[in-house]
This record gives sequence, structure tokens and C-alpha cells, in this order.
Amino acid sequence: MSGIREEAANRKAAAQKTPITPAQLKYLTRLVEQPGTERFDAEYVKAVKGTGLKPRAPGERTSTASKRLPRRRPTS
Repeated sequence: MSGIREEAANRKAAAQKTPITPAQLKYLTRLVEQPGTERFDAEYVKAVKGTGLKPRAPGERTSTASKRLPRRRPTS
């Protein structure tokens, strides 16, 4: 067990010394901004609950499913 702790301590020390590169920051930023399909499905089910729309079908793209949602008309 102490071998795992030593390895974790070494990783922590190396991580504290090595700053993140701009490319790594850009990748992590994009990763955080992208919602997962599981979260999209959960929110989509909430959005279509009580309407005549069906949940996203297996294999259906998220963009296709979102196009089925009714649009709010702008108020004048």
C-alpha cells in the first residue's frame, strides 16, 4: 500500500512543478464546455415531459433531437 502512496506523492509533486500548457488548457476548456450525451438525454426528457414528443431514439444525434423541440416565438 505504501508503494501506491509514494507514487501518488511523486505525481503530486511533479504536477505542482509543471505548469499547464496553453494547449492543455484549451483542451480542458473545450472538454468542460461540452455536455455529455447522458446529461443531454436527462435534460431532454425533462423538456419533452408532458408534450407529444418522444425521448431521443438510440442512435439519434443530439442536434437532430434538439431540432424537434418547439421554438419560442419572439414577442413583439
